[in-house]
Amino acid sequence: MPQVYLLISLVLSVIIFLVARYWILRNSKLENRRKNTIIVAGLCLLLTILSGHILIDNVKVNFETPEDVLRQYNGRSVDGMVYGNHSVFVYTRAWDSINILIIPRSSDGYKLPSTSTSRIIATNIISGGVFTLFNVEGTTDYYVDGGIRTEYEVKSIVDNNGNAVKFISEWFFESYSTAIFAFVENFTDDYYLIINGERTIHPFQDSIS
Repeated sequence: MPQVYLLISLVLSVIIFLVARYWILRNSKLENRRKNTIIVAGLCLLLTILSGHILIDNVKVNFETPEDVLRQYNGRSVDGMVYGNHSVFVYTRAWDSINILIIPRSSDGYKLPSTSTSRIIATNIISGGVFTLFNVEGTTDYYVDGGIRTEYEVKSIVDNNGNAVKFISEWFFESYSTAIFAFVENFTDDYYLIINGERTIHPFQDSIS
């Protein structure tokens, strides 16, 4: 959840709680004040959670580029993108980690993502790596986010349809660490990746062969 919208939700909830607390002190009997205060506190917590999602899901602002969305979302810059038909998969590098974000796209432009933008379909640990499959809700856009450790340098990756796959490969503690980012339309179980034209990975079935 973008920090600015969470802050707005918290401020609104605190204001409502204070107003309700004042009303309780003025109008409730002494024996009912504690019970009423607990009820109001619980409702304010629920309001914080729900309003945060509503503010994001219904925000009317459209952005021209994924970079604009990311700046609004967390203030970071984009290191790489993978485009789908109705979305874009963005990755950024922060110290020794890579952060990802799936941004929805419509005819009006790009939108701020919410918790309902995408869902995890599968996560699989293979020999020397781990892969996660995402689906953008209401679309046939799928993204593969993976990472492998190899003794050889990764120079090229293509999928079973011959599409080039984006990756970041670096030498790290006596082996190569490679992050993999791929768009898949209408994902099927026979999906696989070919590394350096010869080594095959079935991310959600087998290990490296």
